[in-house]
Amino acid sequence: VEYKQGVVDYMIREYGEGRVPNPDVMCNKHVKFGAFLDFAKVQGGDFIATGHYARVEAMGSPSSYRLLAGVDKEKDQSYFLWTLREQELSRTLFPIGHLTKPEVRALAQKFGLPNAEKKDSQGLCFMGAVDMKDFLKHYLHTEKGDVVDEAGNVIGVHDGAMLYAIGQRHGFHTEKMSARESPLFVMKKDLPNNTITVGEKPVSGNNSLHREIILEGVNDVALHLGETPLCDVSARIRYRGALHPVSIAATHNEGAHVVFSSPSSMDEYISSGQSMVIYRGEQCLGGGIIK
Repeated sequence: VEYKQGVVDYMIREYGEGRVPNPDVMCNKHVKFGAFLDFAKVQGGDFIATGHYARVEAMGSPSSYRLLAGVDKEKDQSYFLWTLREQELSRTLFPIGHLTKPEVRALAQKFGLPNAEKKDSQGLCFMGAVDMKDFLKHYLHTEKGDVVDEAGNVIGVHDGAMLYAIGQRHGFHTEKMSARESPLFVMKKDLPNNTITVGEKPVSGNNSLHREIILEGVNDVALHLGETPLCDVSARIRYRGALHPVSIAATHNEGAHVVFSSPSSMDEYISSGQSMVIYRGEQCLGGGIIK
C-alpha cells in the first residue's frame, strides 16, 4: 500500500501533470525509511541498515545528526535521501557509506556472497528495468503529437508530450536531412497542444532562464536552510549531477527561493518535479521539489 500510494500513484500523477518526478526519493521516504522503519520499531529493532552510499554522523545541537555524502563520489546516494529527518537518521545505519564500490565488491568476494559480481541495479525501485513510457501508457491517456523546432516547424512525431523530460534526447522521431546533424533535445513541452519543441543543447551560459528556482515541499535536514540569506551552499538537480553554487534567498511555508550564484555555470536542463538537493561541502542540508 505504501509503495503504490507513495511512489507509483505519485509518479503517475506527476507525469500526468507534465512534471518529471523522482520515484526513488519517494521510495526512500515512504517505504525504506517509512513503512520499513516503522515495522522495525514495532518488532523491537533499534536501527535499520541500508546499502546506500551515504553516511550519518552524530553531532550536537542544533541538529543531533548530520547526513553526509558517501566516500565514493561516483556512487554517492545522498541525493536520494534529502527527505530524511532527525528521527529517521537517528535510527539508521549506512554500513558501506565509508567504502568505495570496488571495496564493497572485494569484501563480498572475500565473504563468498553470491552477488559479488552482480551488475548495479537499474530501473524503477522494486520494479527493475521497466520502460517508463510503456509503464505510464497503461495509466495515462497519451496520443502521438508533433515535434517542432524552435521556429515552430513540424519536424517529427512523439508518443505524448507528458512522457518527456526537458533535456531528453531519445524517444521521439525527427526527419533529419543528414546523419551528421547535431543531436536534438527537448527544450519545451506544450501539454494542451500535445507538442514538444526540440533544439540543440545550449552551451554553458545559455540557460539563464533557470537562474532562479522555486522549491516546494522543502525538508530542512540540518536545520540550516531557514537561515536566509544562505550563501555558502551548492545545489544538485539530478543524481551524480554537478554541484552548482547557489544562495537561498528566502524560505516560507515549506518552500524556498534558490538563486544560482553564477548563471554561466548553469548548463543543465531543469524540469518541474525534479529534486533539488542542497549541500554545504559533503553535508546534505536538505532539499525540495522544483516548482
